[in-house]
Amino acid sequence: MPDTFQESTYNGFPVAKIYTGEYKGESQFVMLGVKKAQAILDNIDRLRQWVDKQEKPTYKRNYNED
Repeated sequence: MPDTFQESTYNGFPVAKIYTGEYKGESQFVMLGVKKAQAILDNIDRLRQWVDKQEKPTYKRNYNED
């Protein structure tokens, strides 16, 4: 498994790459710039509540499905 958090650049801009799982043998990442990362941090409590609500009772994404 790769690092779950990586710093990189995209078109010369800093980005954070966050590991989300494997799909067809390839590592998958979500990529965020500073502006989106800051928006997430500003709303982290609401985002956690939303994720909790979506995961109950059965919803859970499985990236290992073909």
